[in-house]
Amino acid sequence: MGNKWARMAAHVSAMLVTRFPALHIGIS
Repeated sequence: MGNKWARMAAHVSAMLVTRFPALHIGIS
């Protein structure tokens, strides 16, 4: 189950980076 949540988190984070690259740069 942990792996499922890890993949979900990775997918969401990747989508956010794709939608808001400037926000990702600001955080990192």
